[in-house]
Amino acid sequence: MAPSAAFDWLMEQPPSVISRKLRAALTWQGGPSRLESIRLADGSVHFDGLKFQAADDPESTASDWLQWRMIEGAIGRLPDTFYSGVWTLLAHTPALVIGDRYNPRNTLDSALLRSQSTAGEKNFALTVEHILNRIAAPEYRHLVIEALEALMLVTQKNPGLQLQDALIIDVLIGHAVRLAWCRGQQGDHPPYDEVRDQAWSAFYQLPPHQVAYYVTDALETLLGMADAPEVGVEEVDG
Repeated sequence: MAPSAAFDWLMEQPPSVISRKLRAALTWQGGPSRLESIRLADGSVHFDGLKFQAADDPESTASDWLQWRMIEGAIGRLPDTFYSGVWTLLAHTPALVIGDRYNPRNTLDSALLRSQSTAGEKNFALTVEHILNRIAAPEYRHLVIEALEALMLVTQKNPGLQLQDALIIDVLIGHAVRLAWCRGQQGDHPPYDEVRDQAWSAFYQLPPHQVAYYVTDALETLLGMADAPEVGVEEVDG
């Protein structure tokens, strides 16, 4: 069930049902965050590792990567292959949710869209464009685009990867931010929820190849693929 459909169903339930569902979520084995896990489809394979390099980052005249994302997100300039890449990505998941997960207009139904359109069809590109344009903050809009591009690379290298659940980009990015922050801390440090704003600010300042790394790492984490090959990130001096 898509998040928007689940939300609509929940809103129709009496308080007793909502209370029971909430208690079940809070006592879920592994903690509430496990509710956001993604299941592999039967017969799917673990994905091979990828390397993201600083040499692949775009040239920028912006003062920092946050400003670059604000500028690029406002301009809305995308590679020619972006929309066809999203169309291909849909073959690996039942649905792709971009932006507010509780808005049904933000869900791309894979079976429906792939049966009614082709990779290069203008109407499909417009559908994706309209969803992206509903994201108000240009810097976050571009972060979503970067996440989608990282997922495209994963599925290009791993054509047999099939997910049983929808890919919710907001969830994926949220976990990427948490991973980036927590792995950058040493010794005693405040709980993540107390420094969430700092974590997001720091993430916006990461170069694109590191964002791609953490998005892919977040996917691996949500899949529960503890034994999967580690995704590499390389720094290049200068």
